[in-house]
Parts: sequence; C-alpha cells; structure tokens
Amino acid sequence: MEKLKEILKEIDSGKYSYESESDSLKSLQEFQNTAKRIISAKKRGYISSEVHQIDYQNPEQMVRHVLVQGGLTLEGSEFLHSTEAMPEEPFKEDIIDIKPNFAGIKTDAKTDASQSFLNFNPK
Repeated sequence: MEKLKEILKEIDSGKYSYESESDSLKSLQEFQNTAKRIISAKKRGYISSEVHQIDYQNPEQMVRHVLVQGGLTLEGSEFLHSTEAMPEEPFKEDIIDIKPNFAGIKTDAKTDASQSFLNFNPK
C-alpha cells in the first residue's frame, strides 16, 4: 500500500501523466506495477478518472501510458492522509491475467483458488 500512497501523493501534487521510460519490453514490464496501481486506485474510488493506452505492438499488450483526470476524490485524500496501515493485498489485476489469443481467451491463473476454479469438472 505504500507504493499506492506514493502514487496518490504525486497525483495530489499535480502529476497526471505516467508512462514507461522507453519502448523497450523491459521498461514496459517494469511500468506495469505502476499502471495497475493507478487503475486499481480508480476502481477503489481514490481518483476521479483515468485513461490508459495499451501497447499493441508486443504480444503481451501491456499498458504504455496512463492519464489521471480530475485528481484525488475525497476517499483518495482520506486514504492518503490516514495513518493506519491497510493490509497488503494483491490487486485484482494480479490474481488472473486474461490475454486474448487467436482462438478466444487465454487465462493465466496465478492463485490456487483461481487454478482450482479453472480446473473444476462437475460429474
């Protein structure tokens, strides 16, 4: 949660544009944690709006650029200035990846629970 608070602090200070340092695959991969946190902050109601751009030139189709619009919400400001530590929990985006392929949707399960769900076979 500390990384999320760092990002919210930057947004509160006026930063609105986030992007990978270069077009290299390594740079895009490193940027994904920041992008996921910003997208998650919108889903949690901490920022007003965000728009992200996907890089379709590589097979993994990673987020290349995120624009934050409207800044922090009241909930985001309260979370940023709260002193209590929230438990570190995985972002929903980190639990399962849905990747398109030519035949449909390919899933990459990352937890035992999601793996057992995907392997469920009723008799």
